[in-house]
Amino acid sequence: MLAQASLWPNIEKPFFEDLTWLNQTCGPWDFIMFSGDLVQKGDPREFVKLNDTLKRLYEHLNSLGSDPVLLVVPGNHDLKRPASSDTLQRLQRFHEDKSVSTEFWDDRGSPLRQLIKTSFAPFVKWHKNHQFQKPRQFQQGILPGDFSATIEKGDIRVGFVGLNSTFLQLTDGDYTGKLALSTRQLISVCGEHFTDWFDRHTVCFLMTHHPPSWLISPCRVGL
Repeated sequence: MLAQASLWPNIEKPFFEDLTWLNQTCGPWDFIMFSGDLVQKGDPREFVKLNDTLKRLYEHLNSLGSDPVLLVVPGNHDLKRPASSDTLQRLQRFHEDKSVSTEFWDDRGSPLRQLIKTSFAPFVKWHKNHQFQKPRQFQQGILPGDFSATIEKGDIRVGFVGLNSTFLQLTDGDYTGKLALSTRQLISVCGEHFTDWFDRHTVCFLMTHHPPSWLISPCRVGL
């Protein structure tokens, strides 16, 4: 976001003008969905700048009669990349060494999980403290950024499931076909009988930063 400070002002005005035009046909809006990469390097200063940008967006939306709920999952640019370590090298064997993935999912206090917690700490702090509209029905999950939420409007119940698909993308390189999602993430936000959670809603949205092609094959089949 800091690096793009000179770009957004060129886009903001026509973007806001488009929102004003769209509001005449499909407003007001009940929610905003961001699928990650809100900032560039996971720097806390970038999240301060993000708040400034979102504040201007919300001021414009408020002027149009909207105060939408903000729903966000993290992208790989929203994390603070960790320094090289034995723990990071172990995590990079997530798919090749079953003991690594087992420890990761089963042991909340594992150094592997703590590495993820630290890497996403600036994002989590921002998400907890931002002052924009939040869903009233909200459940955090097993990984930073995992959540479920429900928004009700009249008889309509809209469900949202956000899953962190970038927790393995902690370094440079091509991660296409190398990332993961787990049913454990889904269970942690929707419960063991997650299909029942879906059935209690009129429509549901799944939010991830990456498309299925970025996931390892077994995860794509699971989707």
